[in-house]
Amino acid sequence: LVLISGPMGPAISGVYYSAIELAKAYCRAPFSIEMHALVNISKVVQVELSRVEETTMYEQITLALKDSADFIGAFPLKDRATAEIIFLAAAKASLLGVIHQGSASAALKWLLRNGFKSPIRAGLLKGIISVVPVSKLCPHCQIPVDAPGLRFPIYTRQGCAKCLSMDTLPYETFLEWHPMTKEIAPAEEGDVEVALEKSRALLNDPPTLKEKVLDRARKAEIDGSE
Repeated sequence: LVLISGPMGPAISGVYYSAIELAKAYCRAPFSIEMHALVNISKVVQVELSRVEETTMYEQITLALKDSADFIGAFPLKDRATAEIIFLAAAKASLLGVIHQGSASAALKWLLRNGFKSPIRAGLLKGIISVVPVSKLCPHCQIPVDAPGLRFPIYTRQGCAKCLSMDTLPYETFLEWHPMTKEIAPAEEGDVEVALEKSRALLNDPPTLKEKVLDRARKAEIDGSE
């Protein structure tokens, strides 16, 4: 099981559908079970829950396993019952789930709070992809913003005619991969931050998501107020 964690919106949807496209190259029978299908993907069995009467994510994942699915995407994972069937299915197939939590830390704490210590400690959770979208700065209306604790100025947008004419503001998506193993998996909520530090060590301590965001803010490329 790999989880994608982040706020609702096009950024996390884009990461999910990119992963589904990648799965097609490696899996014989990929399924994607979604509350609302935003993109149609060829050669993937897509089930849109909002269009099927009296069904649940739990039921559709169970049916996918009976159809010999070797990859199942679940979008979103929003309750304990869905998390339970996802972990059960992860013993038989590759699973990808979207969880709308603000960070990998928040996602792990939610799982532990809901009683999933055993499958996490057993190694079923292979990792979490954190997704953070941040609005890009407009080059025409940048203004400085207070940033206590920072040694460099950051900027936000004032809102010029060009900005106000846009239906949606352009944004940059920041990703961070947190691999998880049995050896470092947390047993309690208080262990989560240590587990994530050990996870970074497995990757030779790459720049953190926070460091990447601050670097772009320092260069006045993204909205520092966010």
